[in-house]
Amino acid sequence: MTAQIRTTIGFHNAIIDAAEQIRPLPQTVTKLAQLVADPDTPLDEIAATVQEDPALVSALLREANSATSAARDGVGTVEAAIVRLGSARTVAIAVSSSLADVAESGLEGYGIASDEFWNRSKAAMFVAEILAMLCRGRLDRSVVTAAVLHDIGKIVLSPYLKADHYLAALKDTGNEAIAERLLIDIDHAEVGAMLSAHWKLPAPIVNAIKGHPCLDGGETEMARAVHLADFMAQQMLAYQVEAKDPQAVDRAKLTIQQFGIDTKKFVERCEQRLEDAGYILNPTDAITELTSGN
Repeated sequence: MTAQIRTTIGFHNAIIDAAEQIRPLPQTVTKLAQLVADPDTPLDEIAATVQEDPALVSALLREANSATSAARDGVGTVEAAIVRLGSARTVAIAVSSSLADVAESGLEGYGIASDEFWNRSKAAMFVAEILAMLCRGRLDRSVVTAAVLHDIGKIVLSPYLKADHYLAALKDTGNEAIAERLLIDIDHAEVGAMLSAHWKLPAPIVNAIKGHPCLDGGETEMARAVHLADFMAQQMLAYQVEAKDPQAVDRAKLTIQQFGIDTKKFVERCEQRLEDAGYILNPTDAITELTSGN
């Protein structure tokens, strides 16, 4: 077992300070997240907020007209782009595009390459979209934003970790948050919640990010959804897989059962969505185990 690094109050304060030094989200993005959190916000008000930021307008139109959106006919207005993408994905795109360069050099402390961080985050976003759709309104639509931001705390923690120590701890424990706490007594979910609260994102997003490791049983329904989205993204793309966690598949099965959706349909929709988004699938045995007997 990897030895634990001694931590102090001063060390934790340094991490909090580092989190607060991450540049804030643009005011437009924060306002957009708050508007979309209210299901009664009219489309024209959401569109007007997007139009305050030309870079965001460009990002949304580009995404709405991309192959990943299964676009047949082009759209040329913000309103049409939001309708095609959905308001939840609109917020997620706004958030990720405003932070796209934050981890462009990779996360050395985790052994994560420059493109892997956002690729995995966006893959979790696509899975969360499918989950929300199959749940037929049961999940708050901000689950899509929570999914794309679920690992944002790793950006802060990466300088405090050494990849060989972290990967050894991950192999031993089978869980990212447990591995982090073993080494530095704090995890990326806690720091990610600090960041999202600092950015004044809606409380359901903050709570989902904080609870998504699903370690204590007190997490929100949305946190369980984000955990499932992250699990599926990891297992389908075979990134840094938590293969040693003996409870991972059982936990995924239980969450799917709690949401009352068909497992095979969910897996098939996720596979199709990720392929449409340009991902090369490399599913692990966990995906086969997940669907066996269903």
